[in-house]
Amino acid sequence: MREDTVDIEDDDAIAMDGNHTENAAPRSIGLLSSINLVLGQIVGSGVFASPGIVLNLLQGHYISSLITWLLGGLITIAGGLVYAELGSTFQHSGGDHTYIHMAFGSLPSFLYDWTVVLLGRPGGVAVDAVVFGEYVVRMVGYRGEESDRELAEVLKRLSAIACVVLLTAVNAVSGKWGTTVGDVSTILKMIALFSIGITAPYFYFHPLTPLPPSPPLPTDPRVFALSLYSVLFAYDGFNNLNNVAGEVKDPSRTFPRAVVIACSLVTASYVLANVAYLGVIGVDGVRGSVAVVVDFGVRLFGPAVGHLFPVIVLVATLGACNATIFTACRTLAKVAHDGNAPSYFAVIDGRTGVPFRALIFQAVVSSALILIGSYEELVNLLAPTGWLSYATTTLSLLRFRYTHPDVTRPYRVPTVIAIMFLATAVSLVVTGVAGAPREGLASLGVLVLGSVVWWIGVRNGGDVRGGLRNLITLASALKSPSIKGVSSMSHSA
Repeated sequence: MREDTVDIEDDDAIAMDGNHTENAAPRSIGLLSSINLVLGQIVGSGVFASPGIVLNLLQGHYISSLITWLLGGLITIAGGLVYAELGSTFQHSGGDHTYIHMAFGSLPSFLYDWTVVLLGRPGGVAVDAVVFGEYVVRMVGYRGEESDRELAEVLKRLSAIACVVLLTAVNAVSGKWGTTVGDVSTILKMIALFSIGITAPYFYFHPLTPLPPSPPLPTDPRVFALSLYSVLFAYDGFNNLNNVAGEVKDPSRTFPRAVVIACSLVTASYVLANVAYLGVIGVDGVRGSVAVVVDFGVRLFGPAVGHLFPVIVLVATLGACNATIFTACRTLAKVAHDGNAPSYFAVIDGRTGVPFRALIFQAVVSSALILIGSYEELVNLLAPTGWLSYATTTLSLLRFRYTHPDVTRPYRVPTVIAIMFLATAVSLVVTGVAGAPREGLASLGVLVLGSVVWWIGVRNGGDVRGGLRNLITLASALKSPSIKGVSSMSHSA
């Protein structure tokens, strides 16, 4: 049976002194590159899709909406500082899986991999693709008319799936093509966000659409949790620098500085963008918009120039989707190589260097999620397991402090910040599941299924394929006539 935890001072574990192993990659990522990496990972489709959802959840209370966007940024900075301590202490690549495995053993780390492969990565692709589809629908002239809603919904989902198929094909040809698309889109989405944000100060004092008095504040805590889900999804990615911790220069200084600078820039940009949306198209305009950037551009510059905005957003969401596809298939291949997914997906194409089988699997799962959920439903599906993983990683930090207090920590996050982030993560899981029980329970159901697979196939040194095979065998046995006959006899008795 596998050991429950890993000794962080064992030679086979990841060292905490920051020294390289012989095969470690060179430390080539400086402060500016680290900031760009965090910015590129955070800024995606969320800020172009979530404003209306958040404002609707808060029943038009725009002051609360702006506070929620600000609060989301502060939570992100707190979480980033937690990961800064882990990244500067464990100065090797690996991220959440490494921390969770070292602190709590194989089951929690397996469940982390399981949810990332089945929900986190393909769900992220699906969400970005759905936003892409929404802006395609708006570009072709849909304005929210009830008579065209069904057709628009079909077009949105087809466009989203087409986006996934196209980018999967691009990444299948060459990994380099995929990174090129990502570089271009990162520049464009930052231009779009900056262009919107710089108008905020003016329109705050000179709104084109006067803001009405704020309505009564909602009292249901689940509403705030769901609104935070949508906001925090737009901030997701603040922890990705830890995945390349082994390549970061001077990690004790670079990690906290990169996180604080990048997250502060994103927070300011998001809040300013929302102020600009409200000042130009008003509360009702934001609440009723399926593509807020389109309405913003048309209202401000007229149809001719305004319709250039969705083009930029389309390219930006295309790039965000591409970045997730690029990393998702490689994540699955790595998980499969480590034995936490079928080894079938670990195969790398010798000519292109692309994990083709993993790429196709991720595309299929992403497309299925597009067909069954809206943007809001997908966010509510992804959030519980996502925030549960953040909570578990934060617990690993606190555990390491207790079990190994004398280990050198180049950067140490204040304990109160770590505890507050942990409490926030746990409360978001609980209230989020209560607020959207269907999606929340489905998300937690994936965890339960993963636990069963681990128990019957992985815990004694087996693999996932064996676990799935045993699960199918067990399910077939329960459905067999002989089992049913025994069951009916027992009931008769």
